[in-house]
Amino acid sequence: MVKTESRSRYQKVISLSGGFRACYVDGTQAVGQLQSLQNSYPLASIAVGRAMMGAGLMAIMLDDDEGRISVHFNGDGPLGTVFGEANYKGQMRGYCTHPQLQLPYVPSKPLSLGKAIGHGPLTVVRTSKKFAEPQQGVVQIQSGEIAEDLTFFMTASYQIPSAIVLGVGVNEYGRVTSAGGLYVEMMPDADEDSIVQIESNLKQAPAITELVKNHLNVQEIFEVYFKGFDDLKNLECDAIAEFRCQCNQHRFETSLQLFPLEELVEMQTKNEPIQAHCEFCGKRYIIQPPAIGRVIRIKQDL
Repeated sequence: MVKTESRSRYQKVISLSGGFRACYVDGTQAVGQLQSLQNSYPLASIAVGRAMMGAGLMAIMLDDDEGRISVHFNGDGPLGTVFGEANYKGQMRGYCTHPQLQLPYVPSKPLSLGKAIGHGPLTVVRTSKKFAEPQQGVVQIQSGEIAEDLTFFMTASYQIPSAIVLGVGVNEYGRVTSAGGLYVEMMPDADEDSIVQIESNLKQAPAITELVKNHLNVQEIFEVYFKGFDDLKNLECDAIAEFRCQCNQHRFETSLQLFPLEELVEMQTKNEPIQAHCEFCGKRYIIQPPAIGRVIRIKQDL
């Protein structure tokens, strides 16, 4: 029996008869907040929303209580870079280079996310206190639809047979109305019949955005995706999907160390404050000349 809880809580289950683990999340609130903070148009909201939820599901399924996953889609499409990041608590953030991109509307045809992202590398970075340094894997973007690309990455880089479903729905005004994600991981003892059944269920299932939009609870959603498996058991998971930016004044002042010393000296010579803008939440920071001077002294002492 699957326990029903907060809609934004990640729900993890296991089926011993089917030989799989799975995790589902309703990310509507988190993706809606992303859109509100960044004033992103539909294509960007869909792309970044999927990337954030995908990173969140991957972080949760890796069972690393100190871990964080970031996904970087560096395609050659008009959206530019699409970035999503999440930690084991479910806190996520993301952005893309052109959040106000608007492609020509074609009636009765869905927005082409694949064309908006384009071709190029997909880089996935895993950070954890368990590792001396971040682990990085790179594959080529397969479709630009996000879920298919992350599924390919998990199989190619981690050798984990997986299926990832991601969706963000918008209304006629371009506002996010639903967002959801599902991650299915086959365990080593999974038999061929179970794999075939899972694949069939995923193909026949309605769009995940429709399930979320119609307010199906998690048990009803699992019944759609895991028809034929009656032994689903909850796995402990306290993570909740929420948009969480980590910016602050100190982080922005510290980031000045990335600038060449000559540029910092030039900034200080002008004796004027500089403005910084957070790509994730839109917050603006004012960095005063004394802070620039402190960074210069740090770099000179290196």
